[in-house]
Amino acid sequence: MPGIRRRRWAPRAAALCLVLLWAGPARAYTEMVVATSMTEKAGRVMLNLRFGPPIDLVNSANMFAVGIDLGGAITLNRNGYVLLQPEVQFGSDLTAVLVPAGFQYDIPLPLRGLYIYPRISMGYAAFISSYTDRAGPITVTSRGTTHLGVAIPELGIKYVARGRFNFAFEPFSLPVFFNGETYAIQWRLMFSVGLNI
Repeated sequence: MPGIRRRRWAPRAAALCLVLLWAGPARAYTEMVVATSMTEKAGRVMLNLRFGPPIDLVNSANMFAVGIDLGGAITLNRNGYVLLQPEVQFGSDLTAVLVPAGFQYDIPLPLRGLYIYPRISMGYAAFISSYTDRAGPITVTSRGTTHLGVAIPELGIKYVARGRFNFAFEPFSLPVFFNGETYAIQWRLMFSVGLNI
């Protein structure tokens, strides 16, 4: 009887050993891939300073823009970000305030640390205009605010140095402003520098 029991359990024990031998390296490989993808960037939070010239295409003005990208990675490989992107644009008679939120995905290129990224954002914008009229010794200044929605498709290229320092350029950034009465379109060339923390 004891011999029969040994023979009955022998195939099960052999199968268990094979599973453990296979699962150990497979799990180690999976953990290595995940660890590699997660250490490509130093942290889950991205904070960048953005700047560049918005160029008037329709119903806008040539201005200079300064803003920030505050993003949180929502994918395991830290390449997909949900973003908040407040920005101020300055012109001679016009100031624009933008508060869009969006999504960006970093697509790795063959060179380590280099990414191309599409981004789409939507949110609120305000155009604050100021006009000054002079008639002899009298000067009259008038101000007005136009409230708009904004949608911004963008495409950029980014280099991440040592997993922490971001350097980016967006050759395509097309803010489209709209409300029930009017619309405006800009083309922006945006640069950014920042950190992954």
